Amino acid sequence: MNNIGFNLLGAVIAFLVFQVIVEGINKLGEQRGVKIDALNKDDFIKKVIKSKNTVRIMETWTDLLSSNQFLTTFSDAIEASVRNNNTIFEILLLNPEDTYLVKRRQEDLSNNEDVEINIYRSISTIQKILQNLGNMGKNFQVKLYSRNPSLAIYMNDDDLFLTFFRANLNTSQGEQLKLPRNSTIGTFIIEEMFYEIWEDTKNTKDLNNIVFYCININNKLYDVKYIFQENVFYIQSSDLTTDSINNNIFQDTIIEVDDQQYKLTPEAKRKEDLPLRVQELFDNKYPTTEDIFFELIKLR
Repeated sequence: MNNIGFNLLGAVIAFLVFQVIVEGINKLGEQRGVKIDALNKDDFIKKVIKSKNTVRIMETWTDLLSSNQFLTTFSDAIEASVRNNNTIFEILLLNPEDTYLVKRRQEDLSNNEDVEINIYRSISTIQKILQNLGNMGKNFQVKLYSRNPSLAIYMNDDDLFLTFFRANLNTSQGEQLKLPRNSTIGTFIIEEMFYEIWEDTKNTKDLNNIVFYCININNKLYDVKYIFQENVFYIQSSDLTTDSINNNIFQDTIIEVDDQQYKLTPEAKRKEDLPLRVQELFDNKYPTTEDIFFELIKLR
């Protein structure tokens, strides 16, 4: 069962850390490099290009990968940093298939953002980056979490930006705590909060498990692109399309997915015949798709 509650201890500790820093900010000034600041995304991208240590992000989604304003320059920065500096990237985003948590964050943001679409846009950009990196894609690691982290995190070689997830505001748009990456608090945040989620095999999935699903049809495995909406898997695979044209093997086929049984409809559908929301999700989740789709309908 997914962890749908806040990590209470983590939230309390994070809140106390924020209070201590904020209350002492005037006293500290910039003596220890701690201050309230906005995340300048252009500056962050410039530092990513030069980064030699691990770059980390933990967010619902990140505009750096979803917004047309930033995604090209940030993608180029990632690829340059990986190729030139062998930099490791570790990115945690909300699992878009966790409908409960997506709905909660959507309610927090009202109608200002489409949470599900923004996550999928990020995932689409990530797929392009991985394709461009080829064998060096192992340095670019992305996972999707199904829990409520206390903080959003952006970290490069020099700085660590922290903020709470807030109502009616994208976390990267408001003021944040900026502190040195190697500070005591910074080390604690990464080791005790980021990695608690990163290494949570129960509630955190690798990217590939969200992008593709492997289904077994008549003892043949197909890696399918998919969208799950209202108890239906909408799937797409060139191999599946070819086999459906060449023979009628899909009539009354029952498939088990996550311990649930689904019936594969033998009739193919064109993209224009899919529900509009499903079309929109496919367009944003994948860089490209073909025009033939199938449905897996949940058996009640």
